Amino acid sequence: MKKKIMTAAFLFFALNLAAFPVVLGKTKNFTNAKNLKSSGEDSFIVLKGGWFLGKRCFTVKPGMDYRITAEICSTIPDGKKRNFSIGFMGVDAGGRIITVQNVNAFAETGTLLAAEAKAGDRLILIKDGSGWRKNGGCVAWDVDLSGKLRDLPNFNITGTIKSLRQTSAGWEVQLSTPLRKKLTAGTPVRQHGPGWSFSSSDSARAESSLKTVSHIVKSGSYKGNSRSIMLCGTKKLMPLFTAGAGIEVRNIRIEEVAKK
Repeated sequence: MKKKIMTAAFLFFALNLAAFPVVLGKTKNFTNAKNLKSSGEDSFIVLKGGWFLGKRCFTVKPGMDYRITAEICSTIPDGKKRNFSIGFMGVDAGGRIITVQNVNAFAETGTLLAAEAKAGDRLILIKDGSGWRKNGGCVAWDVDLSGKLRDLPNFNITGTIKSLRQTSAGWEVQLSTPLRKKLTAGTPVRQHGPGWSFSSSDSARAESSLKTVSHIVKSGSYKGNSRSIMLCGTKKLMPLFTAGAGIEVRNIRIEEVAKK
């Protein structure tokens, strides 16, 4: 899923803020459009469940919150659960999608690589892993060790940490996927944590009657795990939704919300 999200990041273009409110009810506005079928003006039916990412992103105005809303119902009366959620991904000025892993830095985990790591390695050696969690999360490199987190959002991250073990030479970190580039000994590194997949509404169950699902993302520059505040580095927002097969989605609408 992460690979699909990062690929989609290059499809976006910014719209002028004067375009708000915006209605995105056409299948062409989303990736995986082949799994959607138009059912009317600004409405469609999900033929195959999955993630549906917006093909456009929207420049955010500082201090402004943003709401995304959709109406949903089930088109198949078989009693099965069909869940739906909607929200945003943050995008930086260069068009890169910002995930929680890019900003969720664990405190007191900054250290250095104890040995060179080659591209393709699944095992790296760090000098001090005493404050690291033994599994989960990932390793970020070229980090700011001053504690001010000036490197965030950091897009230099590895796959998931599978295990952590202290040795006489340092702390061995086992990765779930191969390292994608060579890192020299002494490279500053830090552990980052997982979190929310995107800034989303609570999962809603589609039923025979129409219901409204809505989510607001608040302005900000959050460094951590949040689905309600814009993550550090966010300059644009990308709409997306997740839905099961058989859900009809109507009138996806994005609007600015002034702070009270």
